Amino acid sequence: MQEGVEEAGRVTGDSDLRSVIQATLDHGIAIMGAVAVLAIVIAGVMLVVQGGDESTRQRAIRAVIYVVAGLILILIASAIVTFVAEHI
Repeated sequence: MQEGVEEAGRVTGDSDLRSVIQATLDHGIAIMGAVAVLAIVIAGVMLVVQGGDESTRQRAIRAVIYVVAGLILILIASAIVTFVAEHI
């Protein structure tokens, strides 16, 4: 296991296990946030070009609601990770 921590330390620039885990989680949360923003943009385009189709409009609105809920969960997860990392 120590070899894995050392390898991750070379990649992240830090050999402390807590720092490696924190960096990994931070990058994962950032990627999820970027995907959520992309999903909102796609849903917005669907809403604009729906052409009067009510089912497409409803699908786009549901997508935006679900993505916003996901972003809220991402923010909560980020706060929990930060809190735990600082207090352990």
